[in-house]
Amino acid sequence: MVAALCANPAQGQWNTTNGGPPIYYNLGPVGIGTTAPQQTLHVDAGVGGSTGGFLLQGGGDNFTYTSLQISHTDWRGGYVTPWIDNLVHNGINYSSIPNANGGLDGSLQLYTVNYMPLQFGTDNTARVTLASSGFVGIGLTNPQHLLHVAGTIGAEEVVISSTGADYVFGTGYRLQPLNEVNAYIQDHHHLPDIPSESEVKKKGIGIGDMQTKLLAKIEELTLHMIQAEERSNRLEQQVKDLRDQLAGFNRASESTAK
Repeated sequence: MVAALCANPAQGQWNTTNGGPPIYYNLGPVGIGTTAPQQTLHVDAGVGGSTGGFLLQGGGDNFTYTSLQISHTDWRGGYVTPWIDNLVHNGINYSSIPNANGGLDGSLQLYTVNYMPLQFGTDNTARVTLASSGFVGIGLTNPQHLLHVAGTIGAEEVVISSTGADYVFGTGYRLQPLNEVNAYIQDHHHLPDIPSESEVKKKGIGIGDMQTKLLAKIEELTLHMIQAEERSNRLEQQVKDLRDQLAGFNRASESTAK
């Protein structure tokens, strides 16, 4: 029961008979537990209040350590209770929105049931979709990859994990001769171990895998250039040796002629 004690039409106070906090009305704002409400509705549980705050509950028992709580009995008979916490617990300050079974861990947790996706949208259109599979879609609602973006991605830097292609420099690696590479290109119209244009259009390419393949080709090209330089150096030395021999032969001929 609530007994009303009205001071005047503009102000009033209602005291509860069970010792609960009084309700104050002061020129518009309403205060519960405070005589100086600062907002249209101001609830003050006082220091150490564990069941204070604002509670909207359609069923189930009261919960403690909540600042804002909305609860109801769902179709399965269990209590689903999202709440917002802003409190000190065991010396730690928490501000969180845990799920129905969550603790005071300062986390933000949102859940769906029955394999339904979690979506965020604007202008009545889903923009970001988290599917029940865990795949995330941006700009589409049937994501086929862990992150599926329908459109252009802009980034200052992208870091890709790759195995590299150092195997090209291994002692057991066979460097394909350029005449074989040329024959393969003439027959297939693309480099060996590199997907063709039609394959890329049909299946796409993995950036990490393609980076490894391209790095392998760069390393093979480097080895070919090293071999070409070695051959060039040998030819230059052979030419120099022939010139020295020819110069010696000329000197010997001139000496004989004298």
